[in-house]
Amino acid sequence: MRDQLDSFIASTTFNNWKNEVEQTLDSENIDSKLEVPVLIRSENNPAEMPPQIANNSLFNRSRKDGVLESNFDCDLHKVLVEVTYWQKI
Repeated sequence: MRDQLDSFIASTTFNNWKNEVEQTLDSENIDSKLEVPVLIRSENNPAEMPPQIANNSLFNRSRKDGVLESNFDCDLHKVLVEVTYWQKI
């Protein structure tokens, strides 16, 4: 029974996931995403923000200039998390 379940997972579910990842992230896309700095310094530039946020005094007080922020790509992060779970199976 376990062998049948393992073969089902390997043949269908994993292959479907792999095809989805290949469509989302091709090799050129991954390389460009990995070349981006992981951390960036935040800049509180009101000209680049939507007016409703730039004019919000609560937002302006909470956001600080020069703070390090994550710049890691969300799609790449999602794939790395999923790989971790696939390794556990």
